[in-house]
Amino acid sequence: MNLTLSQKGLMLVAVPLIFELAFVATLFFQLRGFGRELAAERLDRDVLTTVNLELTCLLQAAGAMAMFQVHREDRYKQQYQRALDDLKHYRAELEDKIKFDQSEDLKVFAQATDAVVAALDETDDLVNSGDRIDRMRSMIKADKLLRRMDRAGNIVIKRCLANNELQRKREQKSRDAMEWLILISALLSSILALVLARYFNHGTSRRLNVLLDNTYKLAMEKPLQPPLQGKDEIAIIDGGFHRMAESLIEARVKEQALTQNARDVICSLDERGKFTKMNQAVKEVWGYDDDELMGRTIISLVEPAQVEQARTALEDAISGKSTAPFELRMRRKDQTTCDMSWSAQWSKSDRSLFCVAHDISERKKLERMKQEVVAMVSHDLRSPLTSIQAMFDLLEAGVLGELNEKGEDKIRRSSASLNRLISMINDLLDMEKLESGMFELQLSDVPFSTLASHAREAIQTSAEQKKIDVQITDSNTNIYCDGDRIVRVLINFLSNAIKFSPENSTIKMQISPLEDSTKIEVIDQGKGIPADQLETVFERFKQVERADETTKGGSGLGLAICKAIVDAHHGSIGASSQIGQGSTFWISLPNKK
Repeated sequence: MNLTLSQKGLMLVAVPLIFELAFVATLFFQLRGFGRELAAERLDRDVLTTVNLELTCLLQAAGAMAMFQVHREDRYKQQYQRALDDLKHYRAELEDKIKFDQSEDLKVFAQATDAVVAALDETDDLVNSGDRIDRMRSMIKADKLLRRMDRAGNIVIKRCLANNELQRKREQKSRDAMEWLILISALLSSILALVLARYFNHGTSRRLNVLLDNTYKLAMEKPLQPPLQGKDEIAIIDGGFHRMAESLIEARVKEQALTQNARDVICSLDERGKFTKMNQAVKEVWGYDDDELMGRTIISLVEPAQVEQARTALEDAISGKSTAPFELRMRRKDQTTCDMSWSAQWSKSDRSLFCVAHDISERKKLERMKQEVVAMVSHDLRSPLTSIQAMFDLLEAGVLGELNEKGEDKIRRSSASLNRLISMINDLLDMEKLESGMFELQLSDVPFSTLASHAREAIQTSAEQKKIDVQITDSNTNIYCDGDRIVRVLINFLSNAIKFSPENSTIKMQISPLEDSTKIEVIDQGKGIPADQLETVFERFKQVERADETTKGGSGLGLAICKAIVDAHHGSIGASSQIGQGSTFWISLPNKK
């Protein structure tokens, strides 16, 4: 039968239940029959007892009457009267039993008893009257009735005794039948339990074993057993396992194809840094075959100058101290070198370090070229521009002769343009140094008042020209930072605030010590910044409006440089603004640990 687990469970409960109900019903009917037999036996026994009592009373009455006739004593008269009363009483009880026992012999006995009682009453009256002839005639009549009652009583007694014997045989037969019924029911129940257990063990247990075996094979990446037939829950789960196995195989094939066809080196290392598995990219990138690298340590491929750096990076990755990418210069099979960016993740369960190495040789080459360009700009471009600026200053000062008004105007315009160009070059050089890590922070505890004072001095003239009041919160809080570079950030914030604030306005600089950091804010009353541009103001060459580049000046690198400086401090930088209500620029620097 193709049954589900729930149907099998229902069957396991229903079949024994139906059998037990049938057994109980049969036992119930047997007990009812047994009860009827007991009731009949009890009735016969009661009838027998009553008949015997009536006969006994009859004999007592006859004996007392005879003794009275001989001795004429009242005590015999009293015994006779008591026996007669008892006889009448038992006759009344017999009448109740006749309602349940409609036997003809019992009715005859009852009639005979009534006749005897009537005769005895008549005899008693004659004894009291003293008529001897009538008394003798009445006693003869009573004697005949007594004999008739005795014969009827004996017939009833024989029948009752026979019925009792028959009832005992029936009771014994019923007991035997019940014993056999209980024995057969127990036997059939045991056989049924064994059959059901065998059925479910053969069907369900075997299928569960197949399911467990498939689970093991799925985990071990081995082929599964053929799918189970049927529509029960086990077959459904087994079908799910097969679909899962197919999906895993498909995913594994795609993963292998992706890994093998990747241009980056993908490999795994053991705890000692030895290669345990790698993709085909090692041949293209490093020139080695798989079997040549298998068992070799990654240290053997690293440039000698970076061996210690490589060991430290691997130890940090295995211990979990750092998951950041690291760069190493590797030596190829042909002894040429290449720069690789490594990403490594340690797996405790596999006891392996899974690595992805990307060839960044071209990027490093471009970086070196960029550094050369920066050096060229720094030396070959900025130096001549500085000389030209010095010449403009001499001309504007009249050292080389007086200029007419038009000439002075040209010199001022040219000098301003040259200053903007030199400032832009300086900003570009600073930005490059910050991003390339070519500078070191000189960290120390610097009072906020010192930072604010230096920043105020730098922008004081510009603020006075626009009649702007710069208010700075008094605080002796120390900030752990590179003071010169944070002053540059604050000068940039204040300079921008002055540029975009109206005359006769107020600019506030305030400090807020926090639990793990210190926050500095510069708040102006300018025109504000649109919400969609707040996230981009810290990017290179970004201005809120293109017109600001010419009307307000600036290269668009100031805030980008500020962000780089704050990032180098492992801090955060941001801005908030509402159009028409001004802007707030802030930095948050971590406290000294």
